This record gives sequence, C-alpha cells and structure tokens, in this order.
Amino acid sequence: MRGRRAGVGRDGVGGSTTTPALVILVALAAWCVHLGVDASARVTRRSCARPVAVDGFLRCDEEGPPTIGALCGTDHRAAHEELRAGDRIDTALLCGGDPAGRTRMAAADLRRLQVPIDPNRAGLDELRSLPGIGPVLAERIVAGRPYASSDDLLRVRGIGPKTLEKLRSRLTLR
Repeated sequence: MRGRRAGVGRDGVGGSTTTPALVILVALAAWCVHLGVDASARVTRRSCARPVAVDGFLRCDEEGPPTIGALCGTDHRAAHEELRAGDRIDTALLCGGDPAGRTRMAAADLRRLQVPIDPNRAGLDELRSLPGIGPVLAERIVAGRPYASSDDLLRVRGIGPKTLEKLRSRLTLR
C-alpha cells in the first residue's frame, strides 16, 4: 500500500469502495427497468386533462399521442382510433398487431389522476374508481346502460342526488 492513498485504485481513479457501490447502483437501475414502474409513480403534474400511459410513462394532454397512428404509423389497421384519457399503451404489442397492447390504467391511477369515466363504456374496475362507487353499484351501473346524460344515473338504485353530485366532475358521456 506504499505510495497510494486509501480508496484510490492503481490507475488513480476509483477504488475498492467505489466499484461495488457502482455495481449495486447499476444493478438496481436494471432491476427497476426490468420490473417496470406503474404510470402513477411517474406523475409529476398536478392536473392532466388527458393522461395516457405510453410504455410506462405518463403523457399528459398535448404530450400524449392523439391516435394509434401517431404511435404505430398511418398504415396500422387502427391508425385512426383515438386514444382515450386513461389508456395504457404498450407500443411493442400494439404496433405489432396485438390488441392487448391497449388497456386501461389501474383504478387507483384513474382515481389519482381524476380521469373522466364514461359510464356507458367503463369496465367494473373503472367505475369503482369513481367516488362512492363500490362493486355493487358498479354492477348496477353496467346493468342499467345506456345513459344519455349523467342525470340518467339517478335511475340506478343506490345513486341519489348527493352521490350524483360527487360523480359529476368525473363523468363524461359520448
């Protein structure tokens, strides 16, 4: 050890404590990439009118692709289909022709991002992301379709004027 300072390698850079720490950091980063991170973990904005998760990254409003064609090219069979707020896209699958490449965000993400829900199109998980809607009311909403306006939800047993008022900001009907 004569002539060398502690922690400095033979080439004068790094040392025995630097190398293991770097290896651990690189391994941890690779592990996180391998596992993937939920889109909600990357939310940094406070408001997002049209959130779309593309390959695990949240895209808001104008950052998000408007159509499948914007991701996969205009020759894709579904190129003109619009992406909806709350869509979760895996471009490798979707652009490769697998419809499983387009799913919906998890209910917790939809709730956290305040994504508007269409009661005519939403699945049970999406409906449960609405305030005051549990599994029973979600099933009743599905059974009572179609709805021409948000006021039509009043005909669902268990939804009264107070519950409807809580829901209005999160409802969209097409």
